[in-house]
Order: sequence, then C-alpha cells, then structure tokens
Amino acid sequence: MTALAPQSLVSFDPHRFPKAAQLFHAAHSGRYRVIVMGGAVRGGKSFGVLGTLLTLHKRFAGSRSIVVRDSLETLRNTTLPTVEKAMPNSFVKKFLGDPKFHWQFANGSSFQFFSEQAPNDPERKRWNGLEVNYIWLEQIEELEQTTFEKALERAGSYFIAKHIGQTPPPIIFVTLNPTDEWARAMFYDRYLNGTLPDNWLYIPATIEDNAGLEPSYLESLQSLKQTNPVKYKRFVEGDWDIKEKTGGEWYSSFEFSRHVAKVPFIPGVPLHASYDFNVKPYMTQLAAQLVRGVDRLQIRIFKEYTLRNPDNRTDRCCQALINDYLRESRLPVYYYGDRQGNNRIEGFGPTLRRFDTVRKELQLYLTSTSNQVNPAVVVNINFRDFINDVLAGLLPVEILIDENCTELIRDLQNTKEGKDGSILKAIAKDADGDRYEKNGHCLSAFTYLVGSMLFQLYLQWKKTPRLGKS
Repeated sequence: MTALAPQSLVSFDPHRFPKAAQLFHAAHSGRYRVIVMGGAVRGGKSFGVLGTLLTLHKRFAGSRSIVVRDSLETLRNTTLPTVEKAMPNSFVKKFLGDPKFHWQFANGSSFQFFSEQAPNDPERKRWNGLEVNYIWLEQIEELEQTTFEKALERAGSYFIAKHIGQTPPPIIFVTLNPTDEWARAMFYDRYLNGTLPDNWLYIPATIEDNAGLEPSYLESLQSLKQTNPVKYKRFVEGDWDIKEKTGGEWYSSFEFSRHVAKVPFIPGVPLHASYDFNVKPYMTQLAAQLVRGVDRLQIRIFKEYTLRNPDNRTDRCCQALINDYLRESRLPVYYYGDRQGNNRIEGFGPTLRRFDTVRKELQLYLTSTSNQVNPAVVVNINFRDFINDVLAGLLPVEILIDENCTELIRDLQNTKEGKDGSILKAIAKDADGDRYEKNGHCLSAFTYLVGSMLFQLYLQWKKTPRLGKS
C-alpha cells in the first residue's frame, strides 16, 4: 500500500520495500525513542524516514519535525531533491523556501530543515528553545556526537494543545552509512552486540531492500564492483568491517581483488581444517583444500565456520563440517590450529585437551598423518612476513578465499600490527559486560593453516634473505 497521497513516491509495500515497512510499523508502534536506518547507500533509508515522518504528521495534527544535516548547503543539495520527490503537494498548505525551507501542512503539522553548523555553534546554543516532536538526523556519520545528545534533549519538547490533538511520543530518526567514527560505536556495534537500549531500534538496509532502483543504476554498480570491490562491499553491500588499506595491516599483501573469488568445494579432494579455540565472539574453523599444479600449489579456503553462542563449541564446528562435506564423501581430513589446543583444559580432568574433541568428532575421517598441528607455527612477525610474500606472489603458491568467508576476509583486511609487534586486538564488551577480542581469530586460524602447510617452504624462505623482510 502507499500510505501517502498519490503525488508521493514513498511506498511501504512490505514485498517491495521490506525495511521501509518495518520502519513505518516501528514508528507508529510508540515503542521506540530512537530508530536507526543503517547499512548501505541507496537502501531507501532517506525515503523511508521521510515517508514515515509524513504519515506521523498526518496522524498527529499540529506535530513538528526537523531534518538535520551538517550545513544548509548539504540540505539544499542532497536532502531537498529527496523531499521534492516524496512530499505530497495535496498535504502542503504553505512552503517557505530558501533559506528557511519550512513546510506547513494542512492539519497544522510542520517540517523544517535545520543545519548543524558545528564550527559556528560548538555548544549547540541554536538548539536551546527548539520545540519539536520528531528529529531526523540524516547521515549522522557526518554529524558530531554533541548533536545527537542535543537531539535526545529536544525531541518531544513540543506539546500539542489538547483542543488540537494528541501529543505523540518523541522519536529521533537516524540514517547511517558505514563509518568508523563515533556513530559506529553508538549504534552499529551495540546492535551487533545486542546492547542497544530497549527503546532503540536498528534496521539494516541495502539495495536489496529497495525495489525502486532503476536497472541501469544497478548495472552501473557492477562496474564499481569490478574496479573497486572493497568500496562495493562496504558501501553497496553494507559490510562495515571491510575497508581500503590505510597502512599497518598485518597481512599487507592481501588483496581482495586477487585473493577473493568463488571457491567451490572440489569433490574427491581431501579436506584441511584449521581451528582457533576462542569462543567469543565465535568459535573458528576454516575448511580448505590443497591442489597441486604443474608449477605451483593452490590453497583453496572454501568455507569458514564462525559459530556463535550457543554453538560456539569445538564439537559443533566439527559436526557442521561432517554434515556439510564428510558424511557422504568420507574424505580424509587433516587438522591444524593453535598449539595451545594440545594443553590440558582447566576444570575438565587431567588429560582432556581441545584437540581431543577434534579427534573424537572426526575420528572416522582421520589417518595416521591427519595431525598437522605444528607447535613452531605461531602468529608472529616471521610468519607474517613469510605469508605476506606468499600473498604477494613471490613464492610458487596461490591462496584463494571464497567470497562468503566474510569474517576471515575482514580479519585479513583490517587487522593491524600493534606497537609491540603483535597483532592489534580490538576489545569489545558483550551483553553481560564481559570483555573479548573482536578480531584476529580467523587470521590466527589462517596463519596456522598456511604456515603448517608450507612449513618446509618457510624454512627455505628463512635461508633466503632477499625474500625475507628487508
């Protein structure tokens, strides 16, 4: 259905615009104080918020709203075209143009542009005395945190006279594209961790949720996918964690365009599984195959298992591998991983080790040479430099990673070197307040796998200074 007058282009048809429909129902439920539409470009975020705002204005006569951008110029150049497309003329009673940009509606409600002007108003004094019911913070990644805090203070500050109608519950609408600034920690990370306040809602939206896009535009995006696949995944697919290089990456020779592809499982070729035994935010198992060519070796990582609570257990990872690839094929398996997996587990008796669970679960598929855990292979500078040379094509080995191994790709793209020469771990808190390392788990499993597979080549590489770190 179209909730606005015929002149409006905004639709809340759940089959064509599912996230806009979700936004519409959330806003009218009265449950949420902050509603965030995040994700990727052209996901219909701005149209959805504006259309929802207009339906609220029609429902609550006399209500007031503002849309905020960093400057009036930005509002004029980017927000105004959206408003002109979506605004139903039959609902507009009076319009004050540039520089006020104020729409007064037939039932006394109003909508207005409001610029942040952070350099000229660092204390947000212009907000004092502002009385509104709804505030829309458009592309909040371009706004300062102080502005969001001021919006929390001012949303709901306007009270509608009883003889006119009911005062609505206040709502702050936020649209958000991938960013690493303050808005990520405030909204996106808390959404992922399940720590958003109960009256906040995050709705992810991508081009898949916007049926109104022209086919020609979608075709043009394929050109971006070919020329800059990193930017495509970040801003079109909404992958917040993938980004272009900024320097200091642990595996600096990893290139998305070179090492990521569709990597299907090859029937009949033995499997190699590598483990990192951390359980937060997930338990890691990488599945790979080794193909020997005429002049080079190909390491094909075709599947990642990053199982989260309650499945973040070694046995569950092994069972998933069996169900997906081993039960019918009966292929032999070689296993790799953190050498500490051979240490005794505290509280589980004198002999139980994590790799005991791997051996127990995979026993039907193991041979006398299946154990490939190499205690000499660790995540350190030596193996980093060696694997970087492998990734750079300086050694007769090709590494391919399936495009659906998203956690591994993020790790290889984003994990950097710390000041002490080890990998830099990002620390987060879960819903219970417990701290854990967000990154590095798939990178570690990758290092154990590649370092152990190529250990003899590594020993030769160490003896050849020209291939080592200069």
